[in-house]
Amino acid sequence: MATPEQMRDAVAAYIHEIHRSYVDQAVLFPPGVRGRMPLLAAQALTVAAVGARNLHLLATTDPLGPPREPEVVLDGGYGDCRWQVRFFDPVVLPSLGLLDETAAPAYAQVRHALGVGTVVYHVVAHPGAGLSAH
Repeated sequence: MATPEQMRDAVAAYIHEIHRSYVDQAVLFPPGVRGRMPLLAAQALTVAAVGARNLHLLATTDPLGPPREPEVVLDGGYGDCRWQVRFFDPVVLPSLGLLDETAAPAYAQVRHALGVGTVVYHVVAHPGAGLSAH
C-alpha cells in the first residue's frame, strides 16, 4: 500500500509528464502559436489534484488563494512551463465528500467545489487506473 507522500509524488510525476509532452510538442509550432498555447501562455497555472471517488486533475489559471492546512502544495516546471500542484480531498475541502460519482465523474461539481471558472484541462482517472506517461 502506497503512503500519501508516494501517491502525491506519483500524481505530480504524472502531471509533469503531461506538461513535458505538451512542451516538447510545442517546439514544433511557430512562436506565435506557442504564445497562444494555454499551458505556455499562463502566467500562473495551478493544477488541482482532487481526490473524490475519482482522481480529478484540473488545471486552471484562476487564483485559488493561499494554501491552508492541511493542504499540500508542490511546485513543478519543465522548459518554459511552470505550475503548482495543490492536493484536495474531503479533509482539505469537506464539500468533496458530498460528491456522488457512482455513475459518472462529477466534473461540474468539482469545478464548483474549487470555485474555478477557467479550466485549461480537466482529466479524470478512475479507481485502479495507472498514472503512467503512456
